[in-house]
Amino acid sequence: GHLQRWEIRDGEMNNIQSLPNASMGESETLSDFISWGMDEYPAGNTALVMWDHGGGSLYGICWDENFGDDNLTLPELEGALKSATGSTGRKLTLIGMDACLMASLETADAVDECAGYLVASEESEPGDGWDYKALLNYLGEHPDASGEDAGKEIVDTYYEKCQNGEVNQMATLSLVDLSKISALSTSFEEFTSQMVLLTQDEESFREISQGADSAENYGGNSRSEGYTDMVDLGGFAKNTEEVLGDAAGDVQE
Repeated sequence: GHLQRWEIRDGEMNNIQSLPNASMGESETLSDFISWGMDEYPAGNTALVMWDHGGGSLYGICWDENFGDDNLTLPELEGALKSATGSTGRKLTLIGMDACLMASLETADAVDECAGYLVASEESEPGDGWDYKALLNYLGEHPDASGEDAGKEIVDTYYEKCQNGEVNQMATLSLVDLSKISALSTSFEEFTSQMVLLTQDEESFREISQGADSAENYGGNSRSEGYTDMVDLGGFAKNTEEVLGDAAGDVQE
């Protein structure tokens, strides 16, 4: 086996490089690819899209069946991005994750220093993913598109594709401004610190548990579904505002 790098130009796909096989679950494989891409194709705006299975905050993304299902954990993803953007001296404009369950605060926290925007799905995605034809045509017609513009196009065309394909499940996709993540992470740390203290009190513990249980959850949250243990943070903070006060309000803000 080997790795291939392809170029799409004028409607044609060309294999321009073959390399020895390496695990998609290794941080170095990803950082090498990003560095190569940014060096070989310098641009005002660079996007990285990862398309594979996603396992959310606990399990990360991109399983490689050729290497014992090795995958990228969030710390490995963060390491790869920091290595590549450090060596090239440039941040990515946008990181897209065409995968299930990757629109979490933990994911955003792992990538926010290396990119401007994140496009990812809160819930599971259908197997055929985003509408790449629409996206690439849009970029061909709008070469100066910002990260925000490109991200909106990904989201809008994805929803349209899901509607036209009559996908029998909830379709979620979000565009996140990563410059906002640091402040949210700080608020979330205070929120969780208060939460840990309050769980010493039985009544407060019950209210916090019920607040989490009644918030929208993603992936699986039971023995039959498996456990991804991901809940909507805004909903959770709103549901626990009575017991957590300002800490919950700051998270929502």
